[in-house]
Amino acid sequence: MRLKVQETLDFIEALSVSNKEDRAMSEHLARILKKSNHVFIEKEVPLFSTSYFADYGLKIGDGLHAKML
Repeated sequence: MRLKVQETLDFIEALSVSNKEDRAMSEHLARILKKSNHVFIEKEVPLFSTSYFADYGLKIGDGLHAKML
């Protein structure tokens, strides 16, 4: 089963509204972003992802960073 872009956006929103960092879920989000092409399909995916990672000072790998730019 493949994740849809809207499901990724919904996941990011769920992480954001919780108002707390969840390390395990953040790692899942990074994995989703690395393995999918969602950052290229919908411009809100990298925007919202970057915002979430920045809000909690979470670091992302160079590969994901380059992909989101």
